[in-house]
Amino acid sequence: MCELARTLERERDEWRKKAVNLHVDLINERDDTRDFLRDIFNITQVGDPHPADLPMKALQLIGEVIDEHLKEAHK
Repeated sequence: MCELARTLERERDEWRKKAVNLHVDLINERDDTRDFLRDIFNITQVGDPHPADLPMKALQLIGEVIDEHLKEAHK
């Protein structure tokens, strides 16, 4: 009975550690996403607020940021 209890305690401890690591990973991913979205927002806030080519420039810059973000995520 004692051996079973020890085994269950070890398994519980392992799962707790995995849960903490997962939680930390999710927080980091959330923070990275916030930074990414903030960067996209900041890109669209520079320069003349109403130039005719702003949508295209913003899309190009957003595409570059997304590409960079994906490269970082795949490392």
